[in-house]
Amino acid sequence: MEKLVMRDDPSSLSAEAFRTLKINLDFFNVDNNLKTLAITSSNPGEGKSTAIANLAIAFAQSGKRVILIDCDLRRPSVHKKFKISNTHGITDMIVDTELKHDYIHSSKIDNLFILPCGTKPPNPAELLASEKMDMLLEKLKGMCDIVLLDIPPILSVADSRIICGKVDGVILLCAYGQSEKELILKSKQELDKVNAKLIGTILAKVPESQSHYSYYYDDNLNASNRKKNKRHSR
Repeated sequence: MEKLVMRDDPSSLSAEAFRTLKINLDFFNVDNNLKTLAITSSNPGEGKSTAIANLAIAFAQSGKRVILIDCDLRRPSVHKKFKISNTHGITDMIVDTELKHDYIHSSKIDNLFILPCGTKPPNPAELLASEKMDMLLEKLKGMCDIVLLDIPPILSVADSRIICGKVDGVILLCAYGQSEKELILKSKQELDKVNAKLIGTILAKVPESQSHYSYYYDDNLNASNRKKNKRHSR
């Protein structure tokens, strides 16, 4: 399992890249109401779960109150990264239609709270598409500054597309030397089908010999940065 550099190696170049990503998202949020954010990928094993966990820590360390939800109901992993129980979680909340605070775990990181998957459901897509899920997300948004969702790869199951259609923003993660161009384009098409708001991409697993930082690029975020910088220069 990939380590959480924001927690375990905070002075590393990789950790600095996540802090930069967090700052870019802050600039983006100046003109956008970004309360829910998901990270997905084209295929399993590209690092999306590790990326969103690190981003959650970056937000929390900046003083933001963060809830990280494991919505990868078929292959949950967030509880393993933070060494918490997965006995109960978001699936149980949806079924019970109650916001049970004891299902939300505090972490060893100030301001970061974890809502694991919980009981594996027989019908993940149906559960995530339900009105109960919408109501739960609204309640969770009221409890924190930002809700981050770990979701399955966009091309794997319908679950991911369902969530992408619900959140305020989606980031597509691509792994250096691993993500195929055709699959990345297909992922973009799938996101468009559900009117997902794709706000950026992450290129992960970049060898240090190729780049000093894991490189983050997005037209929308850069445009937002330019607009804010222009205002500040007046």
